Amino acid sequence: MRRALLLMWLVGCATDSAATKPTARPAAQQGEPMAADSRYAQYGEFAELAAFFDKFVDTILAHKGDCEGMARGLDGVIEANLSLVIKTNAMKDAGKRVPPALEEQMRNRIGEMMPAIQECGTHPKVQDTLKRMETRG
Repeated sequence: MRRALLLMWLVGCATDSAATKPTARPAAQQGEPMAADSRYAQYGEFAELAAFFDKFVDTILAHKGDCEGMARGLDGVIEANLSLVIKTNAMKDAGKRVPPALEEQMRNRIGEMMPAIQECGTHPKVQDTLKRMETRG
């Protein structure tokens, strides 16, 4: 559960938004920075974050039961997108909030990945990797 809360830094805060159907997700391609994707354009300045979050969750799901692989995969995703992680933390620190539709989509994805992250959430390498999400410039 603690790991889920760590991931909630991406969402920022709760709102009472209506549920929306998640958009199609790209396949997890570890180690590549996020590129512009028209599926996320509706989220404006948060489009890159939406794509990153999907890649992050897809990586967790792809490595369910393989904690070492999950740690390596997540490390690759975070490393390739470290500037986005830093930018997102700065936005969060400045009080910016993701749009309600994106927040709901992210919450749905968190629910989807909970079994996989709970299985590996106590693994030391996964924990160390997830701590990198708190990186600030």
